[in-house]
Amino acid sequence: MQCDCWRPLRLPAILVADARLGGISTSMSAYETLLMRGYDVPLIVLAAGSHSDSNSQAIKANVNPGTQVVVLPQPLPAPPQIRYVASTAFSLQMPGVKVTLGLGAQW
Repeated sequence: MQCDCWRPLRLPAILVADARLGGISTSMSAYETLLMRGYDVPLIVLAAGSHSDSNSQAIKANVNPGTQVVVLPQPLPAPPQIRYVASTAFSLQMPGVKVTLGLGAQW
């Protein structure tokens, strides 16, 4: 397994956990598996969500005292979809070629 290949390097593991429903049990299972494999886990990171504060407290209560539990801030919302409308015409002239385009397309 990949985790066995990395183990001899003694690198610390940062666990990125889920703050949604069921996130506590899956996070704790992953945390305990890393500890059983011999990894040090100094940090558990939770993505912000509706239950992230209560989940972070529950996880904090069940990990080693040296392990920090951090909740990331809520990401910025996606920008609204913008539709561009072009309704201009232009022409392009090259030696021997004349092209005129009228644009009325949306993209």
